[in-house]
Amino acid sequence: MYKVAILEDEKVYVRIFQDYLKELLEIEEMDYQIDIYEGTKELEKNISNNYHLFVLDHLPEDMNRVNFARKLKSTGNNADIIFVGGNEELKKSEEIPEANILVKPVDEIEVKEVFRKCIIEYFSRDSITVIENDVELEVRPEDIYFVEHIYNGIKVQGENYCICTLDSVEDLFPLIEGRQFFRCHKDYIVNLKYVQEIEKYDFKLMNGQVVPIVKNMYKTAQKELLEYIK
Repeated sequence: MYKVAILEDEKVYVRIFQDYLKELLEIEEMDYQIDIYEGTKELEKNISNNYHLFVLDHLPEDMNRVNFARKLKSTGNNADIIFVGGNEELKKSEEIPEANILVKPVDEIEVKEVFRKCIIEYFSRDSITVIENDVELEVRPEDIYFVEHIYNGIKVQGENYCICTLDSVEDLFPLIEGRQFFRCHKDYIVNLKYVQEIEKYDFKLMNGQVVPIVKNMYKTAQKELLEYIK
């Protein structure tokens, strides 16, 4: 899920940013969450909430834009940041990439270009490479339904593909750990995004497939699914 935080107190710009982001993300068929903050204190409380993009209009007087970027990076978050301002002064900071600046009144084409750039960068960073029959394939973890250990490797199952590779579950799990993935069995990793329901001792996925849950992990599986749904 692509998560966006917008710090903006002018409703007209909130609507503009939301509409443009939704349009682009729906074209890419990405699940998304857009959270709106009117004040900086609430945003600061949620700064480590795994956002992929921050759209920021105003910040506290004691935290300029460069310091905010540094603070964000210090949490381990590599999210993109778009700074919005009321005049050309924003562009005078050499420490902020000009491509991540929007000056009010915003230009529709420029807004879409900046948002598109950030989303493309997210795609490029977020893909992983798997090898099938000596061919390198780029896969977005968001699109993986589950991973299954098979006789001589693993099967990576997506909505429209099934890739068999000589990698192991142990090889792949570190690449996707910390997202919405849960290792529910020594031979299986499931993407909670595609879970329709949970029963003893199985996850039932939206495409009708079933992923087993090892018995001693069942309560943890229930908890992980509940946390993801929240």
